[in-house]
Amino acid sequence: MANKQMTDRRVGLVLSATDNGGYFFADAPSDVFCPECRSVLDRSYHPKKLTVKKHLDIGVTYDNRKICTPRFKSWLEETFPRQLAFWIVNDDPLMYFFEPLPQLRFDTERRKTEFLSRCHKCSQFREVIGATPAFLKDKGADLSEGIFRTDIEFGSREGKAPLYLVPLTFKEHVQRERFSGLVLADVLE
Repeated sequence: MANKQMTDRRVGLVLSATDNGGYFFADAPSDVFCPECRSVLDRSYHPKKLTVKKHLDIGVTYDNRKICTPRFKSWLEETFPRQLAFWIVNDDPLMYFFEPLPQLRFDTERRKTEFLSRCHKCSQFREVIGATPAFLKDKGADLSEGIFRTDIEFGSREGKAPLYLVPLTFKEHVQRERFSGLVLADVLE
């Protein structure tokens, strides 16, 4: 039997960011979390006042929430109309939490993602490890015209969040705009 060699094809990038020194859930009430494993139960929670140490165009809090400036928000809205939701998380300086609305299925088997310690109270996993390089189940997914999130959240406890997936051309566009804080990794098919 001949060896079948599989070649992974780059189809997009994972959008992440530099730590901004903040905690999204710092002042969240206890009922936002599972009392057993601290996984988020109330995904509608957004802080009224988010304190960060670094002011970046895009940053990520220690509990894995992506935060951006009005300048980055405006660029995203122009580039990806109707594909993102934004919430104000601070007035001075003005900052937004954002999430992509369209979703793609992540291939946990190919990536060998580990799901650790299912909570008997909320049925979520305390930890989900193994996100990058990102592999998609949706073969032929076209990331060229969109920004997506994965159907799986990665991380630990309240820090679990989906990956944000962007087109390969995203890098050259954001470099031209000179946005600070961006970190990008490959999405493979």
